[in-house]
Amino acid sequence: MSIATYDLASLTYDTATTSYDGSGAGLSNMPVVGVFISFTDGPYVYEPTWVEVTQYVRDINVKRGRGNDLQQFPSGSANLTLDNRTRIFDPFNTASIYYGNLKPRRQIKIVGQYNSITYPIFRGFIAGWPVGYSDGGKDSTVQIDCFDALGLLAAEKPETSLEAYIDTLSPVAYWKCDENVTQTSLKDTYATKTAIAAPSGFPAFIQVPSTARGFHTTAAYSRKLNSTTNGYLTIEGGAAGAGSVSFWAQGQIRPGLSTQSYSVEFTWEAVGVIFSVAEGAGNVFATAKYGSNTRTYTDSTTTQIAFSTPVHVVINRFSSLQAQVFVNGVLYVFDASSSSPGIAGDTTILFAQFEGCAVQHVSMHNRVLTQTKITTLYQFGQNLFNDTTSGRTTKNLATSSFPSSLTSVETTAVQPVADVNDNLTILQKLQSNAISEGGEVYVDSSGVVSFVDREYFGDTRSAVSQVSFTDTGTGVYYDHANLRLQYDADQVRNSINIQFSNDANYLTIDPVSVASYGAASEDVQTILGTPDSASSLGLRLVTIYKNPKLRVDPFMVKGQRNPTYDFPLLLSLELLDRFTFIRTPSTGSAISQDMLLQSIEHRITPGTWETVVNGSARFTGWFIIGTSLIGGTDVLL
Repeated sequence: MSIATYDLASLTYDTATTSYDGSGAGLSNMPVVGVFISFTDGPYVYEPTWVEVTQYVRDINVKRGRGNDLQQFPSGSANLTLDNRTRIFDPFNTASIYYGNLKPRRQIKIVGQYNSITYPIFRGFIAGWPVGYSDGGKDSTVQIDCFDALGLLAAEKPETSLEAYIDTLSPVAYWKCDENVTQTSLKDTYATKTAIAAPSGFPAFIQVPSTARGFHTTAAYSRKLNSTTNGYLTIEGGAAGAGSVSFWAQGQIRPGLSTQSYSVEFTWEAVGVIFSVAEGAGNVFATAKYGSNTRTYTDSTTTQIAFSTPVHVVINRFSSLQAQVFVNGVLYVFDASSSSPGIAGDTTILFAQFEGCAVQHVSMHNRVLTQTKITTLYQFGQNLFNDTTSGRTTKNLATSSFPSSLTSVETTAVQPVADVNDNLTILQKLQSNAISEGGEVYVDSSGVVSFVDREYFGDTRSAVSQVSFTDTGTGVYYDHANLRLQYDADQVRNSINIQFSNDANYLTIDPVSVASYGAASEDVQTILGTPDSASSLGLRLVTIYKNPKLRVDPFMVKGQRNPTYDFPLLLSLELLDRFTFIRTPSTGSAISQDMLLQSIEHRITPGTWETVVNGSARFTGWFIIGTSLIGGTDVLL
């Protein structure tokens, strides 16, 4: 990694003196800017080779954050003007030392150094290299637009969705099993049948109870539930008796039992493979039956079968009667018995019986699936079953090409999510998880994708004020000449409808707020897995948004007025940091408002450095000095 020179004599920002708020201040009172580009490495390299280009920079504008707390954080941006009079940044100039490496999405980082401390300001990616000419062609610039990691993730989808990949395997039948729990039919990609619905405890799976353990048919390619007998999901056909079935399954406590007890059985007429797990029994085993011959496989060390959490299972049955069992991509092999297995009937019929299990993404095939295809099925399916918001976020990020070293996911984000969110970009999935959690996803100044839980406002930097912005006294001074304070109901929400798994809804209303300010509704689409989690999120949001809060328009700060105090504070500010805003009018009481940082903008030109700050009081209590009481009604948290 290249090291910044920070040689004031060689930088664009080399102005002898500049006036700030009527006071003369030399360049030595400003942070020194460093701009670095990685010309030779791609966008996914964690530690690329950086080349400093600060001496060519004419101006910089960096903006990260959102307009208000009702929005999701968008991709941050940086805009720079590069001096191109020598055509060094012209991608069509073969004489440029960077020719062939002036490519879109090359990495860029901007830092500021003050008092020998380096602060990150922005890390992201260059959108392109637009060359412009002015002054009769005597001047040339390249004005590059940059975006952060959220912009990169907004353009990326996983290689394919699980559903799309299953379709490429040409299954005889495929049940996605994510229908509404109240429906009486299952959607089959290749045919239509009636079936039972899942109970409320398993919204992302189709439950097959012990009274009707599967689906039964007597006609080829016809699937119909027979609820009076032990049912089977059957497929007739296959090359010389070969076939396979793939699915995700999770066990539950069956009615009338105090412990989990469940099994999955696959039978080719009299030939079958049975999985059986008893919670608390201390053993995990699989049994292969061939007619009257039974073989048991037990592994208490590395490859255990446990249906208490969702597992992926594939059963291959060869025409030679050999069976292959894959659990989470790991192969179990059961060879045919040396004695006659006693097979009777049509061996081309495959039966799949589920007892006490919830199942999802069930696909049946009239051929054997290879190890590669099974591994791919498992990898695509890992982030589809019931999960926590942090677990799902980690898995979503793992499906991207973005380096894990530039991600941070709080493991305390544990709201249950269930719905399958295929065919979305990585960013859309991350934002869906953040909405479901009631947390946030954003990119910090060093380029790290950060996912925080719903209690982020109680974290260290969000719980304790990092800086005070003031118009008098101690603190960082801001421009209050054109300041506007607002108190309205524009961002009040007192009726919130949480949409959650299986197209269900949970409505939370605060009647007192509705009576006081009128109805202000919001639909929040989540992938939450239970009514309780939807109720909890709805109550939380209504509590936070039901009353108006003081709003302060974005305000300007010029750290040059008191640089040794101001700049270390301004350069270290991060999104969602708590700060204190103080306004002291000429008459009446002063206003002191704690806020969380929603956006920050740095406008840098030769000799000037302006910072625009925007905050929200939605997650903090606020006081009017001399008026508010501790614990009073104007304090939210």
